[in-house]
Parts: sequence; structure tokens; C-alpha cells
Amino acid sequence: MYADLNQKARTVLEHNSRRHGEYQYFVSDYRKYPFQYYWDSCIQAIAMSLFDGRRAEQEMFSLLSRQFPDGCMPYMTSWDRPGLFWTVFLKLTNWIGPDGRANMTTAPMLSAVATWEIYKRTGNKAFLEKVIPELAREADYMGVQRDLLDDGMVVIVNALEAGTNESPVYDEVIGVSRPLGLGWLAHLVFYIKVARQMQRYKAVGYDLDAVADLGLFLAEDMNSNAMFCASMRVMGDILEEVGDRQAAEVYRAQARKLAGRLEELCWSEEDAFFYARYGTKSSRRLSRVKTASGLLPLYTGLISEEKARLLVERHLANPGEFWTRWPLSFVSVDEPSHRSFVPPSPSPSLWRGGTWMVMNWMCFMGLREYGYDELAGQLARSSAQMVARSGFREFYNSFSGKGYGSKNVGMATAVADMLERSGGAGRGG
Repeated sequence: MYADLNQKARTVLEHNSRRHGEYQYFVSDYRKYPFQYYWDSCIQAIAMSLFDGRRAEQEMFSLLSRQFPDGCMPYMTSWDRPGLFWTVFLKLTNWIGPDGRANMTTAPMLSAVATWEIYKRTGNKAFLEKVIPELAREADYMGVQRDLLDDGMVVIVNALEAGTNESPVYDEVIGVSRPLGLGWLAHLVFYIKVARQMQRYKAVGYDLDAVADLGLFLAEDMNSNAMFCASMRVMGDILEEVGDRQAAEVYRAQARKLAGRLEELCWSEEDAFFYARYGTKSSRRLSRVKTASGLLPLYTGLISEEKARLLVERHLANPGEFWTRWPLSFVSVDEPSHRSFVPPSPSPSLWRGGTWMVMNWMCFMGLREYGYDELAGQLARSSAQMVARSGFREFYNSFSGKGYGSKNVGMATAVADMLERSGGAGRGG
């Protein structure tokens, strides 16, 4: 079964592959989403490195070529005209500028992780050396310019930047009722609110200091901070590999410092869980909504062994929270905002429940970091079974395993990477 799954994963990646001049890039789903999304692109590059290392490297070159001069990586890029619907939608929401890049909106830093994982399979040191300047600029942007609350944490300024757009973590920040998320109307309300935020940001020229002063949406998100922490650790590996041990230690020290801030500011002793924080420069609080994002500090490999144990045993592996029949549920099943079904809708609200392969992949990597190899293997196998039953879908029902959303989602090919690692030796990440 798994050999057949690998071949199908490669077919999805090849179908999602596009060319624009000298660049090759992956769209998220060639039938539905005609854009290069940042972390979709990184995950697809990691999966493609199983089959074609050169194509995986090309993905990183195209992705990093869209970087802004200040180091910001756009959340999405439209390389070509996306069609009438998307053209109108993007104009109304103020997402994309005239150059095809997302306006100011970035995503959790994953480029360094993808680069390192590709290199471990290809051994092409010239590839590492070529992309280090762009990776370093992005790291500087995330670590300095996005420290908008001056506490050493990455701040996102709209929900899209988390990658988990309609997560209930942001309901209170955005100003929607927690149960929202059952169909197209809820979906519409969410994007109207995001569009209004972006309109206000446009009015101040997308200046980050002015955006922070507006105080519309300032969140120290777990996706962004955990993945940035992991990226700084990986940057240390990359710099040491090319012989710059001094720079490597600077990045590793930054990773350790951020892990310490996560434990200090975002860990709830009462719940034994990591929560996002939100608020203003003068006041902020924990979100207190349990989603799989709060498990991602496992992937850093830098939180304490005790906190890792509590995350895994009390939450990740708990059938009453995340370890559902088809794990992992994105929203803990004991949360009021959790949705165990998806209503008939051409545009359902997303990230209100269900199993998402990108979260499975990150949690799989985190489990391996802390020696939970057997549990990681179970997660890989259940993920593979869902894909075998329903295909490479946008997300899956955590109780039935049924697939929903797009049908050729490149991010779901992460399952092939999980299977390869669970069948091999060594640590993930």
C-alpha cells in the first residue's frame, strides 16, 4: 500500500508543479488554488526531496526569489493571472499587491527547515550556500521587525499569517462568536473582518509600527513562534555545515532564548499546555483555546523534557482531546468551538476541527524529537490510511477519516515523508 501511496504522492506533486520563466513552483492544488503558498511550498519541497532532489531545490529558489527587501516572505504569490474570481476576491480583500505578492502578510518561518531537510537527502552543499543570505534576512525580519511587543516573541498582525486562518484561537481577537464556523456564511464573515483589517493597514502604508499602534490584531501565535524557534535551531545546523561555527552558535542561542520565552510566557501550569497570547503593547493575555498549534513547541526540541511529557501524555495522546479515531484533531474535542462534522458547503470554514496533514507532520517530528517513536509511527500509519481511503485532501474528519476540501493538496504529501522517516533510523528535524 505504501509504495502505491508514494507514487500517488509524486503524481500530485507533479500535477501541482508550474513554471514561470526560469522558476518552477508548486501551487497548493492545481484545480482550486492557483498560488504559491509559503508553507505549502516548503512542505511540498520536503516531500519532493524523496523523489527528485533537484526539483525540491528549485522550489526553494522560486520561493525565496519572492522575498521582500526587508526579509519578509510573502504568505502567497500569484505568479500568473489567477482568473476572474480570484482577481476580484484578492482585490476586495487587499491581500495581494500589483507585483503578485501578498501585502505585508507573511507566514510561520519554514524555509530554513525545508532547506535543511532537502540538503540531508541531497548532500548538495552548494544549494545551502546559495540560499543562506535569503534565510538570514528572513530570520532577521522575524526576530527583529516582528518583535512588535518588545518581549522577544514573533507577532502576527492578522490570522492569515498563522497559516491556520479560521482557528478559534483568534475568535476573540477578530471579534467573532466562538461557535462560528459551520458554513459559507461564517466563512464570509471571517474574510470580511480580515479585509477590513487589511484596509486599515493599507491606509497606514503597511508600516509595522503604525500597524502595531492600531492594535487591531497583535498575537504571539504558537505556529509562528514554535516554527521560528525550530528554524533558528536549524539555521545553526546549516551554518555549522558550511563551516561558520560562530554564526551557528548565534542562531542556536537565539533558539534557546525563544524556547525559554515560550515556557515563561505561553505555558499554563494549570493546563500543562502552550497557548497563544494576544493584546496590546501594554496588556496581553493567553487565548486559552486548545488547538494542535499548542503542541508545536515539541518540534523545537528545546522545551523541557517534563513539559514535553505533559504535552504528549495529557493532551496529544489523549482520546478526549487530540488523539481521535483518526488523529490528530486540530481543535481539542473538549473545546466548545470544536466541530466534529463539516456541513455541505462549497466554502466551509476551515481549521475549526478535523485532521490536517501539516499539523500531523509537525507533531510527528516533535514526537520523534522526544523519543516517542512508537507513537510517531502510529500517527504516520493512521495518516497514511486516511490518504489511502480518501486521497490527498485539504483536511479529514477526525472521527470517520473522510476527506474534505480540495482533492489534490500538495501539503498532504507530507504523509510520504512521515512514512519514510518512521521506517528509517535517526531523529526527525
